[in-house]
Amino acid sequence: MLAVYMFNVALETLCNMAISRGLITPRKHIEVLLFSLTAAGYAYLFRCFGGLSGIFLKGFRFLLGPEEAGRPSDARSLESEANRSLETEANKSLETEANRPATQSGKHSAWKQNLTVSRIMRLLKAALVQRHALCVHKHSCARYCLQGFARMFGMGYAAQAALRVVSSLQAIIRSPGRLLSCLFNKGNLKLGAFLGGFVGIFKFVSCFLRWIRDQDSELHAIPAGFLAGLCMFFYPSWTISLYLTLKLGELLYMKGIDTGHVPCITHADSLLFAVSTAVVLHACVMEPHNVKPSYWTFIQRLTRQRFGMMNRRTLDAYGTHASKLMPDFKPQLDPQYCLMKHD
Repeated sequence: MLAVYMFNVALETLCNMAISRGLITPRKHIEVLLFSLTAAGYAYLFRCFGGLSGIFLKGFRFLLGPEEAGRPSDARSLESEANRSLETEANKSLETEANRPATQSGKHSAWKQNLTVSRIMRLLKAALVQRHALCVHKHSCARYCLQGFARMFGMGYAAQAALRVVSSLQAIIRSPGRLLSCLFNKGNLKLGAFLGGFVGIFKFVSCFLRWIRDQDSELHAIPAGFLAGLCMFFYPSWTISLYLTLKLGELLYMKGIDTGHVPCITHADSLLFAVSTAVVLHACVMEPHNVKPSYWTFIQRLTRQRFGMMNRRTLDAYGTHASKLMPDFKPQLDPQYCLMKHD
């Protein structure tokens, strides 16, 4: 975990260094695209039985609910058969009209041929009042999606409001009237819209594909996760995107080791941590303006401001603009310990 975090900080630092040197040009919303691709990978693993484990499995179960979690193929088929037997005659007739399963030799392409605007509208109307036979949630698909959106939107809004209150606690004590401005702030909507939109879109796309194709598949999670990940427009974060991407890479690497497809590198985590720490600490000395601000604050507190006391104006000769973060800082040096005169 620590090695991946340091690698995350090092990659972000290297990207900032490359941008400051004009080697790469930053693209707008690139972190949103990265998060969407990563979310598609996580969603597919979540839908596959045994694809995720530990904290990530618990996190996705909390976020998306147990209905979309991966199950053994036999258990999922039994649930589907049970759901089909519980459908009423009225629902069966509606479903038959709106979603005719293909049984001919062209079964896999029949749904594409029947994909018309009128049929899609009939399917959407059917989803408002009932669930698909392959859906394992209890209520209609529309209610299922709206409940997921409302639940996570409320949690996201509450979490952002609580953080805003805690960060402004001293000001609230001096002026209690600021509490309402913290609780009812537009900024609180961002995290709620991100979490709520992610869950709502994922569930909507999953149910919609079940209605359209009349079958369930782990592959449905890929477009559902990608489209849901676009909700990061409301709460963009390079740190979150990059960290989750690296964790996904680590997860796939460990799965590759278990299956024998990739070699196991002894002490790879220690080597990764050492190299990442070297990159970040080098940047803290030579170009601290390219280090993530939160990590720079952490390293300053850890060293009791020692990193900020360096005479970085002498390092500007190397062309890294070392004094850019603190251009007016001038250390108080004792002349008897200096090899050269210090202005």
